[in-house]
Amino acid sequence: MVALPKANPRISINDLARYMISGESGKLGIIRRAKLKNTPAQVRYKAVRKAMATALSTPSRSRGILESCRTLMEGIIGDPSSTSFAKDDAEKSLDVLDCFGQMQNSFDAKRFVLLPRKSPKLLLSGVEVSVSLDALIEDGTENKPLVGGLVFRMTKPVDGETSQASGKRQNMGLYVATGVFLAIQRHYESSGIPSFRHCWSADVQATEIHKAPSTFKKRINDLDAACQMIAAIWPSIQE
Repeated sequence: MVALPKANPRISINDLARYMISGESGKLGIIRRAKLKNTPAQVRYKAVRKAMATALSTPSRSRGILESCRTLMEGIIGDPSSTSFAKDDAEKSLDVLDCFGQMQNSFDAKRFVLLPRKSPKLLLSGVEVSVSLDALIEDGTENKPLVGGLVFRMTKPVDGETSQASGKRQNMGLYVATGVFLAIQRHYESSGIPSFRHCWSADVQATEIHKAPSTFKKRINDLDAACQMIAAIWPSIQE
């Protein structure tokens, strides 16, 4: 019998960024959850995520697109046949829409472009990292077209967030933005010159945008080292 090839470890860029700021026990828990996740989780914020990306890519219709999403969410909340998950997601999505409205002036790039397909996974030291881009960002001139990418992060900051917690959240955002830059370099170079300044992690409910830093090379090395560790530990994780 021919042995089947072993599947690569898999982790999302958000979980990888969370791994980067966690202590040792926290890191092990993140790896365990990534490996033992046997059933797809119900996807939160799917409709509002699409609405925000579509609004950015078609600014002339942005108000109508966002209002339609709001009406949809309010309808789900008021529908007695909606599941508790759907109602909870709709309520949280309304909060996201409110926050997005407060930060729309922050999206100062030249052009946002919706992606026609799911973004390919990023392979780092034998680990498949999913970087689910919500849109491409295009800027520059015809002779020097620049390209980057945008990821929406929806986690709500805790009330009365400490400066330490805020720093960790921002650090996560910088790692996510660096992952976006890597994904642009490897999979979207044909769209233009990859620009770290146009690789963004939008922390919507904190109304902040974190852009890949000029020190991206060090952060790429950090992510690569983390993936080496994840790949080493992965086989030892048991149910």
